[in-house]
Amino acid sequence: MKAEELLPSLQEKFAKAAMKAVPTYRKLTLERLKTLRPKLQSMLTKEARSMADRLPSILQEKANQSLQRVTDKMAADIKKEIPSLTPERVKNFQTSPLREWRLRVKNFKVN
Repeated sequence: MKAEELLPSLQEKFAKAAMKAVPTYRKLTLERLKTLRPKLQSMLTKEARSMADRLPSILQEKANQSLQRVTDKMAADIKKEIPSLTPERVKNFQTSPLREWRLRVKNFKVN
């Protein structure tokens, strides 16, 4: 007999044997899962706690990066609009009497 003639009967026998083995493999898999479940649960809990501990610093870093990008963009736009504005002039403005007056007006409360 040629291989082509044997192939259908071999495939049928293999399929039957495989189907007979399914319940045994299912049982072995479930038993293995029962022994691994506590270990997997512990690993997942540990990783979740670790992520929860790292998350605030990750989010803070992302926020700082975003703020820096916005600040750099605004600084470039302001420099383009007001080329004579230097860091020294900005510092003087921040400590100027005008700034103090603006803060007083902003914080003024009517009784």
